[in-house]
Amino acid sequence: MPIPTRPFRCLWWRSRKENKPKFQKDWLHYLKRRVEVAQFIFSPFSLAFLHNFSSDWHVDEELVAAATASVQAQERFSYLLRSRAAKKPAAQKIADDSVTILGSLRDLKSRVEGTQFIFSPFSLDHNQLSLLHHLVVSHTPDNFDDGTKAKIAKEVTDIFDGQVKRLVYATILTCPWFSGSQSKKSAQPENNVLYVVFVSRDEQFFTLATEHEKELYETINEGFIFACDVRHFCAQLQCGNVRAVEALCSPPDSIIFSSPEWISLASLLDPVSLLTPTFVKHCVGKSIGTLIKKKPTSGTLEVRNDAFVSNFCDSFRLLSYAESAIKREPISSWFDVGVTAEEKEILQLLTKAFEGLVHKEQLLEWVLKVKERVDKGIEKVPTAQLKWTAELGEWMTKMRMEGAKFLLPQELESNLDPHRDFLDSQSLTSVHSRDVIVIAKTGSHMYNLAMPTSDTDYIVVYRKPTHVHVFRVASFRLA
Repeated sequence: MPIPTRPFRCLWWRSRKENKPKFQKDWLHYLKRRVEVAQFIFSPFSLAFLHNFSSDWHVDEELVAAATASVQAQERFSYLLRSRAAKKPAAQKIADDSVTILGSLRDLKSRVEGTQFIFSPFSLDHNQLSLLHHLVVSHTPDNFDDGTKAKIAKEVTDIFDGQVKRLVYATILTCPWFSGSQSKKSAQPENNVLYVVFVSRDEQFFTLATEHEKELYETINEGFIFACDVRHFCAQLQCGNVRAVEALCSPPDSIIFSSPEWISLASLLDPVSLLTPTFVKHCVGKSIGTLIKKKPTSGTLEVRNDAFVSNFCDSFRLLSYAESAIKREPISSWFDVGVTAEEKEILQLLTKAFEGLVHKEQLLEWVLKVKERVDKGIEKVPTAQLKWTAELGEWMTKMRMEGAKFLLPQELESNLDPHRDFLDSQSLTSVHSRDVIVIAKTGSHMYNLAMPTSDTDYIVVYRKPTHVHVFRVASFRLA
């Protein structure tokens, strides 16, 4: 698939007065059906660009108007609920539900006007997943041999065949506190996770959709397997996500397969430098988040009813990572526990807890004791180095652009900059007029609802070099 050398980026500017940017999802629809009110720049290319999208474009104006009114009303309602929730935490659930409903209304509106973005979601074979699940959770670091790795590699290759551009890396993440506390009497499936990194197809990566929509189709989380695109992985790594750091710091014995590019990335980044204050805070937060809650009356901490012994194992694993970060020692999910007297005592308590001989409150006392030690030492952890962003971006660009073909729109190349004053007034100082596809009035003008007192809103569609778009490490929610 040929890739334009400058994919289109769009900004919706609230007004000249506020100068506040916000993404407007239905910009393409507006350009298709309201050409007469747009102020076109470089019309030959702009019109050709629109023509490719506008053939047989039939829209029910009444339905679109009704859908727009619904979205606008829900937007106002959701804003009020969220502002109330800031003062009344009990109202947060209603506010969250309102955001979900708003998303559904926006999706419905895009379908009514024909501007929805269609992805090809992963189609997982549950029969293959069943076999893969058995292979992943049935082994410990002691019996994880090359034959088992080969079987897992084959299953992963078959599952992702044709659905991704290529596979980059796969490793097994485990919890030594879990495996180390299992007796023959209470033995359970291993608490292992298969972590896979891939390069998504170009048509998925370059599609005109929001980052959240892309994320939904660039990640797979089935409990025992987590798979993501390289862009998602880099963003998670930069955010100090525990699983991402674990995956990069995996020892050779746990790796199912790794490409030369992955080995290159691992050599670029110092494992200890990944252990940032943010990473430590994530470890501490996750270590207690699934275990405790506050009593509504007294405010004291108590063990959650849905907290399992395996959750306590994960908590001790995360807190051990935090202590490694404080000591500036590399981490690994494949490490020996039970070395120190404290570790031996904790393992004995976990073993008895699995057998039902120890109350969870005793385990919580140890968790809080270790957490207190971590809280005192977190100030010793240095901040991340700024060169991370450049190194990750360059690596991700190489992964995405290798073998790509480019189309260069020569008719847009010009040194003239006739719209400099307007672009500067909208804080688009880095955008040159030759890269502007279209400028149009929008907002209330979109549906002829503008009043004499209405703000003048604009939509600016412009291009940027592909490597800039690919280089950027997007901000995703932590998984």
